[in-house]
Amino acid sequence: MRKIIYSCLSFLSRLIDYLALVFLFVLVSFGLYGLWDVQQIYDAAEPKNYIPYKPEKKGQEPGYGYEELRKKNEELVGWLEIFGTSIDYPIMQAKDNVRYLTTDPLGGYSAAGSIFLDARNQSDFSESLVILYGHHMAHHAMFGDLGNFAEGSFFDSHLYGDLYVSGRHYGLRILSYLRTEADDRELYRFTFEGEDWRSYFSHLKELAIHDRFSLLSEEEEKKAQLVILSTCTEETEGRQIVVAERRQEIFSNPFAEDNSVFPGVEEKMNFGPRIIWIILIAFFLILLVLYGYSKHKLRIIQEGIGNDNTEVNRE
Repeated sequence: MRKIIYSCLSFLSRLIDYLALVFLFVLVSFGLYGLWDVQQIYDAAEPKNYIPYKPEKKGQEPGYGYEELRKKNEELVGWLEIFGTSIDYPIMQAKDNVRYLTTDPLGGYSAAGSIFLDARNQSDFSESLVILYGHHMAHHAMFGDLGNFAEGSFFDSHLYGDLYVSGRHYGLRILSYLRTEADDRELYRFTFEGEDWRSYFSHLKELAIHDRFSLLSEEEEKKAQLVILSTCTEETEGRQIVVAERRQEIFSNPFAEDNSVFPGVEEKMNFGPRIIWIILIAFFLILLVLYGYSKHKLRIIQEGIGNDNTEVNRE
């Protein structure tokens, strides 16, 4: 009778251990898949994926070429680079402002989307105001670095960028960083009449957290061509904006030789494999602990039954 009880207990113990291991395996598998999926999103958002298509400047090694990317996707309208950040992407434009929320510059699906020009703007950037959108992502991806301009020291040291449109480069001068609501119709407007342009500048100045509008004379304000870089904030309905002025002069990149501008940029897409290895090691350690615990339980049961049998024999 005792042997039967022992066999049943032993079977139940092994069954529970196996079920626990299966559950743990499924749990870890889902976790690893989630990490892999996140890794794929950030991999797709890396600027280096598109650098070979970047319009060439003097001294740069030729890549596939800007026109080669245009052949792959005719909705390519330009290229944006903000010096001292990882913002260095092609600019796309669709017939609506939805497509490039989940489509990469090559036309494939990507949760990271693309940097894109508002569908209401002209593709040649000929208007006084153009608006570019991009996801605010961690690890400096897409427009993730716009939030850095909230820091005064960062804003003061990052003044310039480059815009490539219609076959030529333009300089970008960063004028302000501000926050507003997603439904700010005054900011997200495209038609200006009479004093509207002056009123628009006043609105930007009121919202500005940091700015250098004082660099512009009143006459320069009237003729200014503004490029609005728009992304979301931590708040669901919030938006953070970097306002830049498009200029005829081209600026040099003061961070071109500085590889430590963002020490995390090169590592930002490599965090996934490290975490996966840590989880795998932890998983096998848990397996060893469960195995040892199972063997320990069986030994206790065996010793208990053995002691009972000895007492019975003595009687």
